[in-house]
Amino acid sequence: MSQYTPNPHEQYYGAGRPPSVSRRRRWWLGGVAAVVAAGLIGAIALIVAQPRTTEGAVEIPPALWERLGVPADTETRPTVDLPNEEPPGELVVETVVEGEGKAVAEGDTVVTRYSMWLWSTGEEYDSSWERGAPFAVDPVGSGMVIKAWDEGLVGAKPGERRLIVAPPDKAYGDRGFGDGTEGETLVFAVDVLEVS
Repeated sequence: MSQYTPNPHEQYYGAGRPPSVSRRRRWWLGGVAAVVAAGLIGAIALIVAQPRTTEGAVEIPPALWERLGVPADTETRPTVDLPNEEPPGELVVETVVEGEGKAVAEGDTVVTRYSMWLWSTGEEYDSSWERGAPFAVDPVGSGMVIKAWDEGLVGAKPGERRLIVAPPDKAYGDRGFGDGTEGETLVFAVDVLEVS
């Protein structure tokens, strides 16, 4: 028969219990874990609370329609406040108010309401609001209107207001109509009323 060797843990827990981590050690490990967790939470809070700097960050400029002050309300006659700067050299198409329903595709008929300004003077040059009648483009993409409209209306939906800034090559070109539109960048606020 082998001689029984007492387990040192039996004095605390009694005979027959398997040796395990002492109660003190479990409390100590739990305390260490709590301190580490609290430290991590505190560090994260400090990082989040740090003031943000823009040094080296890419600044996203506001949309052109916001800079020009185009109202985001299709029931209001649009206005613009054109800046005293060079106009964009490429076609700009921005959605001011989102529409719903069928999106304009080439070949569709679109009924619109619009206002147009000359970039160089900031003066309103033409407006269907002034005439009190909508303007139909039939069909889109056929060359019945300037290139900026044929390209800029595609994807628009009924109820949408779009800003279209047309450089001369997408507007009336260098010849214009002999009425101040020659070589001019044109700015349009176009409301899409119907698409069919």
